[in-house]
Amino acid sequence: MKKIRAKKRNNDLQKARQAKGKSNQKNQSIIRIRGVNAYQKKGGDNKQRHTSFAIFYNKIGLTYNYYSKKRDQTLENSETSEKRIFNIYHKIINESISLSYLFGDKINFSIGISKDITRKEDGAIIRYGIQADGTTDDYILKAQKSTPEFYLTYSFGLNISFFEIVATAVQKNLKYENYVCENSSCPYNAEQIEKESDFLNLDDTYFPFWYGVGIGFVF
Repeated sequence: MKKIRAKKRNNDLQKARQAKGKSNQKNQSIIRIRGVNAYQKKGGDNKQRHTSFAIFYNKIGLTYNYYSKKRDQTLENSETSEKRIFNIYHKIINESISLSYLFGDKINFSIGISKDITRKEDGAIIRYGIQADGTTDDYILKAQKSTPEFYLTYSFGLNISFFEIVATAVQKNLKYENYVCENSSCPYNAEQIEKESDFLNLDDTYFPFWYGVGIGFVF
């Protein structure tokens, strides 16, 4: 009888230890650090970059997103019109901070809301050069963004030991309007430059959906 009681007591102690171990494992904090850097180059001077850096503490994550698109066009003498525009450069930069919630563990998915934090000196810029009397003068036009400040972000993760394979996606429609001259005066406005360019389209909506693949670490 004593042996039976002792065996039962040992079994109860073992179950208690196992339950405590599972509870500690369940309550253990998990930190995930993720990075994505995607670069794409099309047609020589058409460059796009998407970079993001994220830190997750358990289920809550904070992410910095950066996206840029740059295009450059140099016109030869035979290609220029009477406006004498030789160089056309268009750049768009977008930055945001995302707050996300993560679902799952080994295979996980997160969804978040992003706030646009693009600096005023960035955004959309058109720069063009006009050649006259052997010299080239540069002029700059900057645009106002006319799209919402908040938008959705997504990420997927596959956890393998201490590492993660990560894919991120950001959904936002960027629209820029009302390009304003940054010089004391500009001989041509954005609509006139658009007619001289083979890529500039002021009606475009940029970055409707961009994505990237990267790696992460789990602690």
